[in-house]
Amino acid sequence: MHHRRPARLLLTLATILTALAATVASASANNVVSAPIADRGLDVYLRPFVTLPLAPDGSTPRVIGMTTLGSRMFVTTEQGQVYEITGGTAVFKWDFASALKAYTGRSLNYDNFQHGGLRSFVFSPNFAQDRTVYTSAQEQRPSSTIGHHYLSDVPNPVSADSVVAAWTLAADGTLQASGYRELFRIGMPVYDHPIKEMLFGPDGMLYIAHGDASVQSAIAGGGMANDGLGKILRIDPTPSNGLNYSIPSDNPFVDDPSLPDEVWSYGHRNPHTLSFTKDGTLIDTEVGRDNVDEVNIIKKGANYGWPNREGTFVHYPWGGIGTGVGELPEDDAQQKLTYPVAQVGHDGPTGAGFIGIGLTGGYAIENGSPLDGEYLYAEFATQGQLFHSNLEAMRHAVTMGDPNDLTQASTARARVYLQPASGGGAWQKASLLDAINDAPTFTGGNRADVRFGRGPGGEVYLTTKTNRIVYLITSTVPGGPGGFGQPRQHLEAEKGKRSGNAGVNTNHTGFSGGGFVDGFTVTGAALDGLVINRPEAGTVRLTVGYTAGPDGPASDRTLGMYINGSRVGKLVMRRTGQWNSYSVTTVDVPMAAGANEVGFHMDPDTTGWVNLDFIEAETAGATVPLPPAPAKRVEVETGAFSGIARPGTQHAGYSGTGYGEFFTEVGAGVDGLEIPRTVAALTTLKIRYAAGPNGPATDRTLGVYVNGTRAATAVLPRTGAWTTYATANVNVQLPAGNNLIGLRMDSGDTGWVNPDAIDVGAEPEPTPTPTPTPTPTPTAMPTATPTPTPTATPEP
Repeated sequence: MHHRRPARLLLTLATILTALAATVASASANNVVSAPIADRGLDVYLRPFVTLPLAPDGSTPRVIGMTTLGSRMFVTTEQGQVYEITGGTAVFKWDFASALKAYTGRSLNYDNFQHGGLRSFVFSPNFAQDRTVYTSAQEQRPSSTIGHHYLSDVPNPVSADSVVAAWTLAADGTLQASGYRELFRIGMPVYDHPIKEMLFGPDGMLYIAHGDASVQSAIAGGGMANDGLGKILRIDPTPSNGLNYSIPSDNPFVDDPSLPDEVWSYGHRNPHTLSFTKDGTLIDTEVGRDNVDEVNIIKKGANYGWPNREGTFVHYPWGGIGTGVGELPEDDAQQKLTYPVAQVGHDGPTGAGFIGIGLTGGYAIENGSPLDGEYLYAEFATQGQLFHSNLEAMRHAVTMGDPNDLTQASTARARVYLQPASGGGAWQKASLLDAINDAPTFTGGNRADVRFGRGPGGEVYLTTKTNRIVYLITSTVPGGPGGFGQPRQHLEAEKGKRSGNAGVNTNHTGFSGGGFVDGFTVTGAALDGLVINRPEAGTVRLTVGYTAGPDGPASDRTLGMYINGSRVGKLVMRRTGQWNSYSVTTVDVPMAAGANEVGFHMDPDTTGWVNLDFIEAETAGATVPLPPAPAKRVEVETGAFSGIARPGTQHAGYSGTGYGEFFTEVGAGVDGLEIPRTVAALTTLKIRYAAGPNGPATDRTLGVYVNGTRAATAVLPRTGAWTTYATANVNVQLPAGNNLIGLRMDSGDTGWVNPDAIDVGAEPEPTPTPTPTPTPTPTAMPTATPTPTPTATPEP
């Protein structure tokens, strides 16, 4: 077993200051990256921004990315659909999967569910003139390769290729067969680590990330070979010399027989995401194998070492966590390899294979917001921890040369706060998954599966494959909440006094500090001696980190909570599903000035069956007001239909892409029409509909449902013709948060209505309440209504 070389961190003013922050998560004994993941006191707030409709096949859209065109924003899904965020709604724009099938006879490939389908979508920098968009995708391999240009191929390819294609839109912005142009293909030896994200650089060139096709194998499938695998590619999409693209003359390997002309950098394993900073620095996040994930600054012609290197370690073609890597040799500088600017190690049992995290990026925040100067990234394959590194520290990291001189920027874990919450506040979440699974549209699972997108103002959005919601990270908006504050008082549970059956353990990974306290399965098990110091008496909010796995009662878990020896109530904790799935709960407790001893006991009236990880203390009531919800139109055709109801398009005059029809028998309905509110209030819903000559001669009625409960009856006068639309108002009480609205034909309703859309007005600005230390409401927060596109830009 090779000894671990201590990672040297770049000491900038920022990192020196952050050394004062308490460490809340350190590397386990098997984590080869010895530098701890620290808490630098960064609070990051996010809130739901818009919800996508269900995919055409009724499934949850697996959002894979975002892109912009001027002030307009678009989201991309693996299923092949692209939506525009406009008017408070995600509006369907294009279906590349259907277009590909119609124009070529081939389909997007999903043999690997995690890596298949549409991977990214971007606009041409000259879209106003050429009306061209570009896609990268896993596509069905053609039965004959004649007439297709392969950048590289393999002897025994699978039935899927990585493909970059251009689509020139018609004048009305629709996809057209004559506009399809295939730029190149890359043959794949397996269904894994294919083409990933691509984007245009400041130089107008198209940069494309491609994985190594390694099937998570210790024997890598690519990286340094003479092919397109494990590379960052750079092309000019302008046709030239018989190709549907050109080779930039300043590419580093032009006319080099060892690598394709298209290669910009090589030695990559699974480069997931690419982004540029304002000064043109290209950053990628890269998923390692068993031991280390990387954040790299991509340099022209650089070799990043895979499959011979993983992070700042030698990678072996055998072994697993802690055993699959070793120290760099003293003469490593002779290899002229480039190493990460930040790295995150994996935790787990010695020798275990591929059970670690996977990183996704990520953007540098450079817009004067509370997160300005930080690079934001996340772990997506499990709980979704949110990380950040200082951008200047990344730029100054030493990534080449003598192993003893290599440095990395430190990785820190951000605290996640979800807006809105009951009462309009913002509350801490244990992870991004803990925030995502609060949504009623969450499909389940134990993967966060998050990605990031950047808006027109440099603000950052969070997307996920699991709940259809795009979140705005409000801390990346100038004037938004969050940022660096005073570190909370953090206490590790294993540092307290244990009695009864309580003890310290480390057998369930994911804990912070040096372990957790378990044994709360027998009455009398107790943890005491966790001392919180307060400058004055008052209410204190305690955040308790814990896990509550499948053993024990199926209900919420409880422990008695004690302050200075007196029981103050029960601490209630939701089950977490697995013992290595950690969560947090918050509770407000009174404390005296000075030292306060906190304890947790399994009393006769409590359930126990929890493991305690840590506690943090802060002054209670420090919530952030939410900006009022904007006006919004929800298109009925985007909802989930039931009974015989379905979307329709035959009667002109509808808004959006259609309306709902066949509300003609009991059980017909549409649900899942989301209307967010920041505060509970009586709200007027304006229902746009048509009620033609068929059906009863009286006014028509439908039941209006709020979050699954019938709340009102919509009375909808006849409109005379199915192409004549009208609006009718219905008042319903909406609670704070995301509300799911439904329209159903119940027994006693007449039906015979085609509902088209529901409009809701903007919430009023709150009346300020003077306080000695007010928390300002952000004034520049984006809404889901972008600024109109300049008229010189064609309608896409």
